[in-house]
Amino acid sequence: MLYEPDFHTFSDKPEKATLIYRTVTPSDFQVRVGWNKSSGEIESQKFMDDELILFAHGPDLRRAMYATMNGIHPGEPASIRVWPAREPEELRACIADFWPPPPER
Repeated sequence: MLYEPDFHTFSDKPEKATLIYRTVTPSDFQVRVGWNKSSGEIESQKFMDDELILFAHGPDLRRAMYATMNGIHPGEPASIRVWPAREPEELRACIADFWPPPPER
């Protein structure tokens, strides 16, 4: 699953800053990330439509993002992206140094 920030949703209030991440493939899933300014704690909430399906929090973003790393929820789109985008021949050349060749048959 691949989520990207929706910068139009950014909110910075005196007590908390928040930002919503949406799936790259359009869906009803989103992750809301908030930073509590007084405690310094970060929380993330994963939603399907308006239903909260996962919640995580912690002292840093890595620990708080477990809400998105708990596997793919049924119906959640899964995608992979190579950045920057490359032509297939260039990708083959990039991985050739790190990927063993297929066995001889």
